Amino acid sequence: MTEADTDTNFEGTGSRSADDDRRTNYGGIIGRVASVLWNRTENRPRALWRILGVYVAALVGIFVLPALALAGTELPPSVNGAATNLIGALVGLLLAVVFAKYVDRRPLTDYGLAFGPSFLKDFAAGSVVALVGMGVALPASLLAGWATISELFSGGVGANVLPFVAAFGAYTL
Repeated sequence: MTEADTDTNFEGTGSRSADDDRRTNYGGIIGRVASVLWNRTENRPRALWRILGVYVAALVGIFVLPALALAGTELPPSVNGAATNLIGALVGLLLAVVFAKYVDRRPLTDYGLAFGPSFLKDFAAGSVVALVGMGVALPASLLAGWATISELFSGGVGANVLPFVAAFGAYTL
């Protein structure tokens, strides 16, 4: 065995910054509480708080914000669903950009959000999988007796109902 092999400490943590942060005395109980919340060597919140922050912001932004924004509107259900999905997608993208830049302090490409040929291939593959999944779900539901078709290409009866083609186009977008 060489001297370098005997010098290895396997009981230590995997993060040097966490070790440095623990060794430094930050002034009693307030310093200890602050070191649980904030990593001073990396100058950002600890990973647990970054994850919880994104999770809470995503829940509020993707579920609560669209519900509040569309609360008083009398849109057709397909347009309401499309607007809800659009708001949720924009909030998700905004959260990814803001948290990557200002909280996690990493480039957006570290999250796998790089637009290029690889992204286009992955997007096409995901779209094909989604279309096949939807194409299998309806026939399987019909064969199992879980769904029935009452009318074809009808917008339905009632207020705020779009024709089938317009509703399908709005929701697909």
